[in-house]
Amino acid sequence: MNRRASIVLLCIAAVALACGRFVRLDSVSDRATGTTKRSVRHARPGTRADSMRAQLHVAVAHDVQLRFDVVNSSGHPVEVKHPTGQRYDLAIFDSAGREVWRWSASRMFTQAVRNTNLRDGDVLTLTEAWATPADGRYVAVATLRSTNFPIVRQTSFVVGRQQVVSR
Repeated sequence: MNRRASIVLLCIAAVALACGRFVRLDSVSDRATGTTKRSVRHARPGTRADSMRAQLHVAVAHDVQLRFDVVNSSGHPVEVKHPTGQRYDLAIFDSAGREVWRWSASRMFTQAVRNTNLRDGDVLTLTEAWATPADGRYVAVATLRSTNFPIVRQTSFVVGRQQVVSR
């Protein structure tokens, strides 16, 4: 009987630990003294995405080059949490609002959580190309697939004689 009670208590403790508040140790090294300081940082629910800057760049040539830059401007290291193996998505919509291209449309992604660590000032650069554009006006939309830093940026561009690069 004691063995069963011990197993039940261990299971309850494991669930409580798994559901408890996430605690992470950050290491900060002091270059002048050569020492390393450890500080405990508690993850806050609803972390604000304004501590990350993002910009979507579009360049039109023979194809459409898309570059999505995400910069950690928080002043400290951050861990970007992705709910699946898909870190980002890029889509292009025509002037009528119809989706004409999506980077992830024919791809499969793992269902495992994936994290990206960014130090202060680090830039996460994501680039893709849309190879078959027709002449016309388009809107490109970039999405950072993240549970704690969901970011969406969009920009308009023209393919054809009046080529305009990201406005």
